[in-house]
Amino acid sequence: MPTKILRQKSILVVDDDAAMLRALEKVLRQAGCLVTRAQAGDEALEQLGDRAKRFDLVITDLCMPLVNGMTILHAVQTVFPELPVMIITAYAGPNTKVEFLQQGAAAFLEKPLDAPKLLEEIARVLAAGKTKGTNHEANKNQIFSIAAPTAVNVLLAGDFTHWQDRPIPMKKQSGGLWQVTIELPPGRHHYRFIVDGEWRDGPECTLYESNSWGGQNAVRDVR
Repeated sequence: MPTKILRQKSILVVDDDAAMLRALEKVLRQAGCLVTRAQAGDEALEQLGDRAKRFDLVITDLCMPLVNGMTILHAVQTVFPELPVMIITAYAGPNTKVEFLQQGAAAFLEKPLDAPKLLEEIARVLAAGKTKGTNHEANKNQIFSIAAPTAVNVLLAGDFTHWQDRPIPMKKQSGGLWQVTIELPPGRHHYRFIVDGEWRDGPECTLYESNSWGGQNAVRDVR
């Protein structure tokens, strides 16, 4: 079994099933991996945003409430494009695997998982990826916020999320303020908010540039 490459690799495992999470952790630790667990998608995003942590691979369940595996995949691709993501699920349709591999997932496995096959697939991904993982060196923390006290769902979309393809869910704070903190590389970034399905501008933004749809995008310069 190709476990040598797995030793000391830092893996974030995400699954809302506590028993599955424990089983995955046991298998990975026995192979010499360093494991961080997250039992919800939003918890996984918080772990990824922790500058004190570095991950070589994310293994995430697909079907989870609120923040699912697709959202995690897109968030990772936005902020850490060299960090591989493996999708696992018990609810795959006939075209699900092809769809996720086309969207950029490094691997796709169906439950129930076979431990030797899982480790072989992880070894293949790590060997092929030559990843830098979650490299926080150049990226800068950026806070985006918008007041929408009656909103049910607020998303952040921009060139860093391929706009509507990979919008980032925001969290509702006290007083009706929605907020999210993400890491962005230095440079100029264009963005807008999607509030209950409608495009909205960022009230804190003082710089806008015209877009190809005849409107304007907010601009954030990261230095």
